[in-house]
Amino acid sequence: MPTESEIIEIRVQAALNAYSNMDPPNAALAARLHGAPPDRVYRRLKGIQSKMERKGSNRKLSDHQEAMVLAYINCMDRIGTAPLLHQVHNAAQHILKLHAPEGTEPPTLGRDWTKNFVKRHKDTTHKVQTKPMEIDRAAAHDPVDIQEWYTQYKAIKEKYGIVPCDEYNFDESGFRIRMGGKQWVITRVSDTTRLYLANKTNRDWASVLEAISGDGIVLPPAVIIKGARIMHQHLNHTDIPGNYMLGSQAAGYSNNDLAFEWIQHFDKCCAVRQQGVHRLLLLNGHGSHLTIEFAEYCEQRNIHLFAIPAHTSHFLQPLNIVLFQPFKHHHRQAVEMAVRTGCINFNIIEFLHALHGMRMATFKQLSITSGWEKTGLIPYNPELVLTKLRRQTAVTHLPTPPPLPQPRQPPCTPDTPRSLKKCIDGVYHYIRDMP
Repeated sequence: MPTESEIIEIRVQAALNAYSNMDPPNAALAARLHGAPPDRVYRRLKGIQSKMERKGSNRKLSDHQEAMVLAYINCMDRIGTAPLLHQVHNAAQHILKLHAPEGTEPPTLGRDWTKNFVKRHKDTTHKVQTKPMEIDRAAAHDPVDIQEWYTQYKAIKEKYGIVPCDEYNFDESGFRIRMGGKQWVITRVSDTTRLYLANKTNRDWASVLEAISGDGIVLPPAVIIKGARIMHQHLNHTDIPGNYMLGSQAAGYSNNDLAFEWIQHFDKCCAVRQQGVHRLLLLNGHGSHLTIEFAEYCEQRNIHLFAIPAHTSHFLQPLNIVLFQPFKHHHRQAVEMAVRTGCINFNIIEFLHALHGMRMATFKQLSITSGWEKTGLIPYNPELVLTKLRRQTAVTHLPTPPPLPQPRQPPCTPDTPRSLKKCIDGVYHYIRDMP
């Protein structure tokens, strides 16, 4: 049902049509004949549009700039991960910054800008609420959906002619710097004796961003340490190779700025061994760091992003399947060895000192190619994964057996007036219902 404003606008349009057919034209008469406000008819004749047709006077992005925001959303959809509300807001703010005159501050977008943006583009843009996936459902993905993902993966490789050496998997692994782990030891004392190994309770955190290629090469990583800045001892007193990227962040893991710095580091490292024109980068589908700057840089450099569906890293991501678990094992070994040799403070300096050795023990060519093979990506063999998923799905959907009858409990002696009355009522009803 049209609103009052829409009804008035319909009458104004009818009055304008009547005005154009009058001889001589009379705006007041046309307005009276169709019940339209004369002042609005006069304004339309002067070329003043209605509020429904006019663009908002307080819009901060031009049509071209909003088209850039729409292009960013399209890019994220192609990757396989829709941007969050704050990511769209940040993308628009970044576009304003790019187009601001030199030496001036760009306007700041309001809190409700994204909501109004969706309203303006309601025909092509939709605000959808994501649903959390239950653990059981995540453990038994629909093989049909995974098959579709494999099909899209193969299509993008064939479209751009991407060879294994130009295909990469990227992910982030976190480390509690000072925490080792349980270890098996050989002792002459009783196996009931509890053995302890000294370990500091202070748990610093660091993240390592790794990228591996389809032909078994690991690129120099980015190491994100917890702190406000990189200290000189981080560089001068460790065995960190010069081609490692070192960054800092208050929480100890990557953020938007560090992710953008990493993609430039990645581009620089893999460009020297690039064979084709295009590269493919597989990454998890969380999208927490897929900013517009990140996406634009990849598009400019022919780096095609392809997201791994949520909750599938344990069977679709080569890094997770084969490499990250032994990586953490070698970290635990480094901590235990340092503590056994008298290091009572395995701090970030010790971690950086041991990191290169940990990576050399983990990222071997055979292990890397094994990760790609077990995911069914290189060589392309999706049935390797889909067969297991179908088996899991069949087990998950088995009918639940009926519960076993519980043995009757022996009656207990009533110890309160209420329990005695309840017992008497029960006996009474039992006798009454007897045949």
